[in-house]
Amino acid sequence: MNTTVGINVSSLNLPDSNHL
Repeated sequence: MNTTVGINVSSLNLPDSNHL
């Protein structure tokens, strides 16, 4: 579960940075 959450957060962080 922890691993899945970590990957999900990382994926969201990548696009978030691009948007900014």
